[in-house]
Amino acid sequence: MNPTFQGSANNIIAKQLIRKTLLFAGLTMLLLSIIIGCVAYYFEKESIQRQFHKIESSYIDSIRTALWISDTEMIDALLMGIGDFHEIEYAGIYVNGTLFSETGQKSTDQEMDWISPITHLYDGKTYQLGELHVQKNDGFVKKQIFRTVFIAVTTQVLSILIICGAVLWLMYHSVIQRLLVITSYTSAMSMESLGTPLILEKSSEPPDELDALTDAINHMRLNLHHEFIHRKKAEESVREHRDNLEKIVEERTGILKSTNEKLIQEIDERKEIESEREALISKLQDALSDIKQLTGLLPICSHCKKIRDDKGYWQQIEQYIHEHSDAQFSHGICQECAKKYYPDMDLYEE
Repeated sequence: MNPTFQGSANNIIAKQLIRKTLLFAGLTMLLLSIIIGCVAYYFEKESIQRQFHKIESSYIDSIRTALWISDTEMIDALLMGIGDFHEIEYAGIYVNGTLFSETGQKSTDQEMDWISPITHLYDGKTYQLGELHVQKNDGFVKKQIFRTVFIAVTTQVLSILIICGAVLWLMYHSVIQRLLVITSYTSAMSMESLGTPLILEKSSEPPDELDALTDAINHMRLNLHHEFIHRKKAEESVREHRDNLEKIVEERTGILKSTNEKLIQEIDERKEIESEREALISKLQDALSDIKQLTGLLPICSHCKKIRDDKGYWQQIEQYIHEHSDAQFSHGICQECAKKYYPDMDLYEE
């Protein structure tokens, strides 16, 4: 049976990748918002400064002349002209710190306030006539900065989301989905499934690291398959040798058993023979203990039949044999002596 290998439904790697990507994108957008806001504020300040310089270059000479000749109507007209500039909220002229003329409503925000001194050179002497105060509309500046930041951040957010989505989609289809297949394959790997190779859908040319991992897994699978076959053959060979060995052991056991029985029988027979031999030896020893042998050359008288002992004395043969053995003598008479000495007595009946 060939197992079917499918990807896991948990997609843990994909979820972690999405979560980390969104976290990174959020931090990146926050940082970009701060940077874009600072840059927008800087450029807006530069724009205001350029506008102030433009006002100075266009009106300061006329204001200087009007102040020199104290032409109030001309000063009011000039201030109204400055107020007509885009988003100029206030314009005023101060002489010795006192308000001389103004147009618009002055704000307390000093960051949007521009002051230009008004001096006049006459007869080689410089006269301080006053100061021109011009103030930009603070709400407009903030709206302008916010709009710039909003547009930039929105553009960056959309770009990051599109890029992250594309990266996640590519990562899922080129890496995560293939990793899930590899994980499922390795989790379901067993001795029965070693014959089924791991096949991944090619995602790129030339082969990438996952293709190399797939080749390594298939190489390992082949090695395991060959090792399994080799071990199976070895087990069968060992089983055959074991059966043969058991048969040989059984045969040898039967032979040894038969030999042991014969040996036991022979041992019993030998024990019986040994017992009989020991009994015979015991009987012989008992018989020998009752027998004293006379050995050597016995000198005996040819007439009286006395025997000479070791000390040179002659003794009757009965006495000598009695002393040198356990034999006991009893007296009798043979037939010849009976006829010779007792002819009248019929001692032996025929």
